[in-house]
Amino acid sequence: MNQTETAYLVAYKFGERSVRGSSLSASKGIRIHLDHATANSGHVLFTVGRFPAPSEQDKIRRLMMTTRDGSYALLADVDDLGSKKIAPPEGYTVPSIWEDEDPSTIKGWFALSNLTPCKIEPGMFTSRTGNDLLVSLCGHGSLIYVPLPDESENNPTRLSVNNLPEKITLPDVSPSDHTPCIYAFFTESISTHERRCVFVGRTADFSHQLSDLSMLRSGSRPQSLISALDDPNMRIEVEILERVPFRYKNYAVDLQRLASRENFWIDCFQNRGECLEQLPAGNNLNFDTWTALKVKNHS
Repeated sequence: MNQTETAYLVAYKFGERSVRGSSLSASKGIRIHLDHATANSGHVLFTVGRFPAPSEQDKIRRLMMTTRDGSYALLADVDDLGSKKIAPPEGYTVPSIWEDEDPSTIKGWFALSNLTPCKIEPGMFTSRTGNDLLVSLCGHGSLIYVPLPDESENNPTRLSVNNLPEKITLPDVSPSDHTPCIYAFFTESISTHERRCVFVGRTADFSHQLSDLSMLRSGSRPQSLISALDDPNMRIEVEILERVPFRYKNYAVDLQRLASRENFWIDCFQNRGECLEQLPAGNNLNFDTWTALKVKNHS
């Protein structure tokens, strides 16, 4: 692709359809591709009835499968693509439910990897026509082009938050990156450069978690973090400590793995004398009762 040309993400809108005599919802049809990729080394072949024109094909870098309202979507890297006359690369196969699809309805295929589930939020993507992607999805078209950031720029697209104070630094995270992760807030003195972890959290979607700065002043946040927001001698840095991708085999197991890694990091920092204001999630023993027990058991 010429450096002056724009790279694209192509968004395919799914609808309900009949497959093997049964009704298949849009979200289920999308999820089948994720399940297939999970079971096949992260690879899946996505066949389509509407395929980009030859002049567009070498510009396509990513692909999205999405429901009409954007409530469930998959983002994927496009490793290769071709018309139905071209054989796909080895290791990329279609989910078994599509194996008996009428060949005459297939115009082309995409070899995909790195499939990541997400929810499309307003302002997250802009179509080639200049409309918000959610607006474009309401139209009749099933294929939408979304320009990607200029690959010739060294600075990647970063997660942005409206009205973000200069003292707060966010990690380099793409708005389209929705990997579950463990994150932390650090405060640092501008004069002494003393840096301390004050809060560790977990989220299934980091980009969405920080989309509203009101979370920083939540009553569940430690006072040292809230105070640092108003102290001109303090800066705040948000850091991703660990990514914990969901395996999407068992809902409870995925959430427990995420919670376990959060506890691991809290223990690490508390053993260093940091993150000492953070309480465990759930119903906690109140401070007065804890104090009474301390007196009783240490008298």
